Amino acid sequence: PRERRAWTRTGEVKKGFAGIAAGLVLFASCGRAGAQNIAVSASTDRTSCALGEQIMLTVTVSGDAQGVPAPLAPPMPDFNIASSGSSQQISIVNFKMSMTSSYNYVLVPNKEGKLSVPAFTVSYSGRTYATNPIQVEVGKSTAQAPDRQETVDGSGDEVFVTAAVDKKKPYINEAVTLTVKFYRAINLLDSPQYQAPDFRGFMVEDLPQQTYFANVGGKRYAVVEIKTAIFPAAPGQSVIGSAAVTCMVQDVSDDFFGGRGFGGFFSRGKTRVVKTQPITLDVRPLPEGGKPASFRGTVGAYSIKASVDKTKVQAYQPVTLTLSVEGAGNINTIVQPELPRLDGFKVYETIPSVNVDKSGSRVRGSRVFKTVLVPLASGAITIPPVQYSFFDPE
Repeated sequence: PRERRAWTRTGEVKKGFAGIAAGLVLFASCGRAGAQNIAVSASTDRTSCALGEQIMLTVTVSGDAQGVPAPLAPPMPDFNIASSGSSQQISIVNFKMSMTSSYNYVLVPNKEGKLSVPAFTVSYSGRTYATNPIQVEVGKSTAQAPDRQETVDGSGDEVFVTAAVDKKKPYINEAVTLTVKFYRAINLLDSPQYQAPDFRGFMVEDLPQQTYFANVGGKRYAVVEIKTAIFPAAPGQSVIGSAAVTCMVQDVSDDFFGGRGFGGFFSRGKTRVVKTQPITLDVRPLPEGGKPASFRGTVGAYSIKASVDKTKVQAYQPVTLTLSVEGAGNINTIVQPELPRLDGFKVYETIPSVNVDKSGSRVRGSRVFKTVLVPLASGAITIPPVQYSFFDPE
């Protein structure tokens, strides 16, 4: 009785849908008659920054081919990298479709100097396409943020890891944010390796990671914070498995000078593996009361927009109807809104695309549906309002 449960149904038809702007693309032909064209390129929002600052990297894949896989990220020892979402834009001209997919990443350099962002690759139809490497100049940190004050279990150890969620009793398909923090108070001899938890029973979206310093129990730690948005798929108890970090730390206990006099100059490395405890969620089913007949399982907070590319055409000339369902939640579970009866039109197949934004440690975005309509007669024809039903946990 103390919970607020809200079923929301919203509908709107209006003009002026703004598409996602496409970036600069370098085109490469497959080199044989009738082949599909694919272009792969990469760009950053800047080519110089201070140590600890973030660089936004965008890899763009475009062309007239369908089913092109996501780019493969290369090893990047000079950067910490995290996915920051993806988006797609589809255009139809004279019934010919082309698609542009943008994959966004957050890069945090871990040292100063002239660094190189290696080439990302895409393999499709027996060929491999690669972006050009990008050179980045990284200078000294210009400002030192104050250390955070944190109280966590495990403080006192030189290396440890924690995990926490922002809610323990979510609804089915409601977003839960898992935060894993890796603490270290000593230098590492190699980049730490992160093993994500077992996410069986959940849909998963990676969120941008952060790096900062924290004061825990009077000791200063460097912290890497990894956030993941997870969406439970079934009611009942669901377990998030242990996350693990493997790292190589200095071991001066057996060096030639006993670790003294030369500050561990001759020290050896020692492998450490630190793990989090599993976390159990009590997943609640969606309430049955007030559920609209059109509900298809979408959970979150959304709105719907509709537009057409033109409002004056000759009979039998195509018009593209664009429906966009946008908001916060599991964007990949948005289904096509049910179209009303469109008397006076011949309706062709709908083409969907998805735009995902993970900034601000929250999954937002839209799913866009484009349908080609052909008017069968002259005169004024009305497209009725389109409705979409979803469950809002708030």
